[in-house]
Amino acid sequence: MEDFGNLLFFHENGDASINKIFYLLIIFFFGSVGVHKFLVRHYLSGFLYLIFSWTFIPFILSIIEFFITIFKKEDNYGRILIVR
Repeated sequence: MEDFGNLLFFHENGDASINKIFYLLIIFFFGSVGVHKFLVRHYLSGFLYLIFSWTFIPFILSIIEFFITIFKKEDNYGRILIVR
């Protein structure tokens, strides 16, 4: 398991555990260019967000992801699981 402080953990199976508040802030401020996807190693979708960032499609998708993430249940450490 790779450890990046208390914000981000990568498991052996490729899943990521990330601090929910940190992830919400990244989605809110940088979601339309796909930074939140690159952060959890979803490179293809992050690249697609970046390519289509001139349209409003990634912006709309990041708003949807923001609200989905708000309602995700976090663990005892305040992290949520992002499945690869």
